Amino acid sequence: NKYSQIDYYFTVNAFTAWIGLVIKGFGFVKNTVFWVWDYYPPLNDDKIIMFMRKIYWQFDKISTNSDRLIFLNKRLKELREKTGILKRDKKSSIVPIGTEIKFPHKRQQKNSITLCFIGVLKKSQGLDLVFQNLPKLQKLYPRLRVEIIGSGPDENYFKNLAKNSTAKINFYGFLDENQNKKISTIFSNSSIGIATYLPEKSNVSYYGDPSKIKMYLSFGLPVITTNVFAFSEELKKTKSGVIINYHKKGELVRAINKINHNYSYYRNNAKKLAKKYYYKKLYREMFS
Repeated sequence: NKYSQIDYYFTVNAFTAWIGLVIKGFGFVKNTVFWVWDYYPPLNDDKIIMFMRKIYWQFDKISTNSDRLIFLNKRLKELREKTGILKRDKKSSIVPIGTEIKFPHKRQQKNSITLCFIGVLKKSQGLDLVFQNLPKLQKLYPRLRVEIIGSGPDENYFKNLAKNSTAKINFYGFLDENQNKKISTIFSNSSIGIATYLPEKSNVSYYGDPSKIKMYLSFGLPVITTNVFAFSEELKKTKSGVIINYHKKGELVRAINKINHNYSYYRNNAKKLAKKYYYKKLYREMFS
């Protein structure tokens, strides 16, 4: 409060949104902006997780009273309306995660495919599917590479799977914003972005917006994903990627072949979609 009242208190988390309402009550803030990024279903097999989610949900209820309420997608908004937490006459906006425009990478040779993955290394992210299909992919693409950026609870599990494969698999660990140049280099030399989320009811990704997919598109990379996000329909409609059935054997390989045989087409579509969701266009809405 040293420089007078703050104009905007901005957050994407229910707990910190509640803090914003509290400090507004003390006169430190003029406006609170809550950009709703997620929903954690309270029901879960793990009782501790269920307990923690129910507590978090209480903050979520209160935080809908923020001055400006913005949702990533319709699912998040409609869910809160259905549960009665959000009044239907409450003014709100929908602003998805935006993209950047970075299209530097050149097409590699047809028999040289590089798959890239960025995100938390846990089984629900669907990385298992890549390892299950590695033997077949290597026969089709002898110079196959897999680039994995991120860390997480199942990191050692995936590293052990990699030891049993002769494919070129690189684990880079977590790379922060100070290593953007390295991330850009990895993405620029990749062919396809992988986002094969496991389609489970407990997967919180169902209500979110795929930041990793937006990142792939930012580099003009076609995407292979599952039908978990609402955004999957946009990828399918624009032919910017391929939607696969996680549990259907061989779908990942077929999707890679499909993109590879018409790569320029899919890549150009990915670029167009990235331009549509360019963050400088979208994010003005938050403070308009």
